[in-house]
Amino acid sequence: MIQLNWNRRKLFSVLMLSIIVLGVVLVVSGVLPFPVTSQSAPSRPNVAKIGALAPEIALKDLSGNTMRLSDLQGKPVHVTFWATWCAPCRAEMPIFEKKYQQYKDSKNLVVLGVRIQDDAGPDVVTKFLRELGVTFPIVNDIDGVATNAYRIRGLPTNVFIDRNGVIQDMILGGPLTEEYIERELEKIF
Repeated sequence: MIQLNWNRRKLFSVLMLSIIVLGVVLVVSGVLPFPVTSQSAPSRPNVAKIGALAPEIALKDLSGNTMRLSDLQGKPVHVTFWATWCAPCRAEMPIFEKKYQQYKDSKNLVVLGVRIQDDAGPDVVTKFLRELGVTFPIVNDIDGVATNAYRIRGLPTNVFIDRNGVIQDMILGGPLTEEYIERELEKIF
């Protein structure tokens, strides 16, 4: 009889410990809700979506300096995904440069060119930008991190982000006309 009570106690202890461990695992994995309060700002999502905060971009520019999208908070941002081999990208770049020059001071517009992975070396990229007169910031997405976060399925892709960091529009294809770009910029000013 003493042996039976000891086995029941042992079984009960193991069962209780198992329930506690299972509860902790479920809370940690997010299956069971556990109230968490935070006064911090909402975090940036991992994937781009119109009407949502833009996913972070932290990429190196042509000089090797890291540029972060979050550093541009408070400014309207036009992000253009491009490559040197993309003919519509080439056609759009001078218009983007014109709008950048027109609004960079008066409306704090930032145009950010995100060069996706291609086989062009630094000399080819520099020549490409010089031929088109591009002076707005260019970053390299060599590993495809931004390309994946923004779900880039073709080029060019243009993303218009307002001063609050919210994506107002995403456009696949081009080239975009100056009038069309102007309408998109009005959404983010």
